[in-house]
Amino acid sequence: MNKDTFYGVKNNIKKTGAYIKKVGIRSTASRVKSYITTHNRYMKWHEQGVLSESERKEHRELSDKLNFKPRISIIVPVFRTKDVFLKQLIDSVIAQTYPNFELVLADGSANKDESSRISRLIRHNYPEEERIVYKLLSDNFGIAGNTNEAIKAATGEWLAFLDHDDYIDEDALFQMAKLLNEKPGLKLIYTDEDKCNFDGTRYFYPHFKPDFNLDLLRASNYICHFLFVRKDVAKKVGNIRSDFDGAQDYDFVLRCVEEIDDERKIGHVAKPLYHWRVHEESTAGSLDSKGYARNAGKKALVEHLLRQDIKGEVLLSEEGEFFRVRYCPEEKPLVSIIIYSEKSLDAKNLIMSIGEQEYRNYEILLYSGDSEIRKEFKDISILAKKLSVYEWKNEPIICDVYNHAVKKCKDELILFADNNIVLRDTSTLGELVSFMSREEVGACSGRIYNPYGGLFHAGMFLGGDMALNRSFYNKKEADGVYFDRSKMSQDFTCLGIEFLMIKKSMFKLAKGFDRTLGEKFAAADFCLKLRVDGYLNVYAPNAKATYTGKPGHTEADETRIRLFKEKWSELLENGDPNYNPNLSLNRTDYSIDVKK
Repeated sequence: MNKDTFYGVKNNIKKTGAYIKKVGIRSTASRVKSYITTHNRYMKWHEQGVLSESERKEHRELSDKLNFKPRISIIVPVFRTKDVFLKQLIDSVIAQTYPNFELVLADGSANKDESSRISRLIRHNYPEEERIVYKLLSDNFGIAGNTNEAIKAATGEWLAFLDHDDYIDEDALFQMAKLLNEKPGLKLIYTDEDKCNFDGTRYFYPHFKPDFNLDLLRASNYICHFLFVRKDVAKKVGNIRSDFDGAQDYDFVLRCVEEIDDERKIGHVAKPLYHWRVHEESTAGSLDSKGYARNAGKKALVEHLLRQDIKGEVLLSEEGEFFRVRYCPEEKPLVSIIIYSEKSLDAKNLIMSIGEQEYRNYEILLYSGDSEIRKEFKDISILAKKLSVYEWKNEPIICDVYNHAVKKCKDELILFADNNIVLRDTSTLGELVSFMSREEVGACSGRIYNPYGGLFHAGMFLGGDMALNRSFYNKKEADGVYFDRSKMSQDFTCLGIEFLMIKKSMFKLAKGFDRTLGEKFAAADFCLKLRVDGYLNVYAPNAKATYTGKPGHTEADETRIRLFKEKWSELLENGDPNYNPNLSLNRTDYSIDVKK
């Protein structure tokens, strides 16, 4: 067993031990089983995606026919890189089916023998390759400084960032150029990615990403690799900063996003074109190498909020693997909480949990078909004058109740709460208000569990037979969820109606809920209208609740599914931008969609 194989085994044992300590043997076993299943499915998926010779020829012919052929400078900061890594990197670049590029290698090895070895490797293996630019630096300026030296030598209109021990698929640049011809206004592009073992023969941990997702970016640098940025954008933001070494790429991406300030100018290629190598010295594989990166990442996010004039506190998640932004609104607006309960006592647990909230500026509008409802709640002193009770004498159609009740709300924020919901934490209401304080947020919902510890709602995605699906439905988080997504703030195309906060002004603009769609699709329809108007639907994972109702309580029949599909046919055809097209539409666990 060589050193790097031994490292891989040792690191896996270390990770397994850490998981057992954190979640126990049963959940660790479940994670291992899930990993093996995902790995096998992905290896099959990856094999299906390898280009054939005819596809390579087709890509080269299409490259020649492109109207816009941008010159791409691939930026690589080199530091005492192993021969096997550097050669595989260069080979992967030279093999590109799109030819208009240069590979800029800035060597900061700061050692005569090391630099001689690297330059000799390039001269010996690629003597006639004019697209390789090798720049020997006078010193090692760190990963940020070395990267900036490579950028200075770049002549391309676009910059692509590649780490010195990683490599790319042969169609990586073609896919980027193709997208630029389809959407010429783009200023930043990223791709999906995976990890590979030391010798590049095994691929695992595929990261199938959503299209640009601001709130997910504020939780984690999900963009990461393979990153393309227009050179003029990089010049405006000031290139890479050494103060953020360990998370210099995160800081750079945040500043680029701020400069671009338009999600329509940020593109995404939904294919893992970048292979992040796991070995002893990389952050891809080491638990120990992540501490300094987390601290630098937190600093980058704090400065991002300051530059955006956003008042908020940056916290590490409980696991310490990603970030949580707690927004701090200057005002505490009144929240009108609308509840419908056929039987008055069905809402009692929800109302009592609301009464325990730290956020105190709210009113409750309780509607019920129970004529005795006022008697049930008149003695609950914790609510004081916050509860107003109304008898609903019409047919109990939730959309009708909500559309009517909104007219009675006194202020801008409205929370629709199913009577089967119970707030889990005293901070839940405040978490929702925190996100809703942002002008660009139109709706917000939280992390909802079922009574058995599984997830009931962690955002929703469009597509498949049912047209609308609950992310990670019934999945237990201790058993592992895809890239911890249920624990991260993020933007969704749609959110569930069971626990949904909105703004009254936007509710009016959208003309309320469409009763013909039923409550589940009416909420999705409302969220889609917000997205069309440029607003975000945010999932706030720290706004926690439990749904105690029966499964299927808010599900839809075939007629309403058909109506919804007809109304939003174009969006469904194009795919949910917040859900990767390589993932299954008929499963909720973000499984890879492997072709038969």
